[in-house]
Amino acid sequence: MLNLGVTYFVADNYEGAKRLLKEVSYIGKVRGTADPAIAGLYLQAQFLGLRGKVEEATSLCQQGLELATERRWLATYAGVLVQVALADLLREQNQLEAAAQHLTQSIDRAIQNQQPGLMMGYITLARVRLSQGDLRAAWAAIHGAEHCQPWLWPTILTVEACKVRLYLAEGNLDSAIAWVEKSNLSVEGELRYSITEQCPTGSELDYLTYARVLLAYGQLQDALRLLTRLHEFAQTGGRTIRVMETLLLQALVLQAQGDREESLNYLNQALNISRQGNYIRLFLDEGKPMAELLQHALSNNVHSPEVNCLLAAFGLEQNKSVSVSALIEPLTDRELEVLDYLATGMSNQAIADQLFVSLAAVKWHARNIYGKLEVNNRTQAVAKARELGLLS
Repeated sequence: MLNLGVTYFVADNYEGAKRLLKEVSYIGKVRGTADPAIAGLYLQAQFLGLRGKVEEATSLCQQGLELATERRWLATYAGVLVQVALADLLREQNQLEAAAQHLTQSIDRAIQNQQPGLMMGYITLARVRLSQGDLRAAWAAIHGAEHCQPWLWPTILTVEACKVRLYLAEGNLDSAIAWVEKSNLSVEGELRYSITEQCPTGSELDYLTYARVLLAYGQLQDALRLLTRLHEFAQTGGRTIRVMETLLLQALVLQAQGDREESLNYLNQALNISRQGNYIRLFLDEGKPMAELLQHALSNNVHSPEVNCLLAAFGLEQNKSVSVSALIEPLTDRELEVLDYLATGMSNQAIADQLFVSLAAVKWHARNIYGKLEVNNRTQAVAKARELGLLS
């Protein structure tokens, strides 16, 4: 019964799983068998989390963790995985310290007891560290995942897709594009909910990562076409939060195209989606462009109470005109390097040659630098950097 429940989970068969997983968990508790007792809970939680019920999902994982603690099952396969599942839900709710603590504990137990699921712990920890702004720790976690026995839920990024999210965060667009080319992803490619041994790339999460690469690279029409397909695919599967994610990304693409009215329309559609609990990282992980869009929404009285809460999570004061740069992380090491070259008067192409990256990557770094420093061109950027003591 548990194996059938897992099969339903991998296929995202919510209707088939609902009654079965509850029964699996009940039988496991009665018979004192850890894996079905706990797995029945955290698998249900994964379904609920994708369907907009993060509070209920978190409660089920907490029940599983309490059961594992009471019966001394924490070091079992299921005991490790329920703590990873709980941490992932806490990450989404922006409870990052609590998520990191659970992950550290579950990773330690998985290592000590040679339990599968270690890869998922490391990947989730990488995402938590990225959310905390600690790229070095995020890379350390993902390198740990690279050395693990493959073991992955369809609700968690693959190691490679997670690396791409890190590349985008640090402005390494060339490496992100290399992943796309290696993965043979395309705007019209076949969409699948989860990966298989026969098709190790091309899952819904891979394509959502690809859409972010297209957006960062400025291929906005391709990004819109892909996101439209992903929206329909997630909607057909009833994955509420993935539908919401596609709408938010479409809003950012439209914002990048300069269509602020239509961008607000897509944001409004996303915020209109019924859900239970706080899906905060869904917004925060998109960084400065999302904060700018939310501030624009606030000035147009679009979902003001929720938008205010999200802006507060970004670190912006509510209902006040606060500089967006307050929420941005400091310049990355690569951005500081590009800034130093900008100060010498080198052309973008010369900088690209010096750093062995593409011209597009240098332009992308420059745009990020201008945004973070709140300037419009390299002359202003260099002057502001000197004021702030950023130049080496």
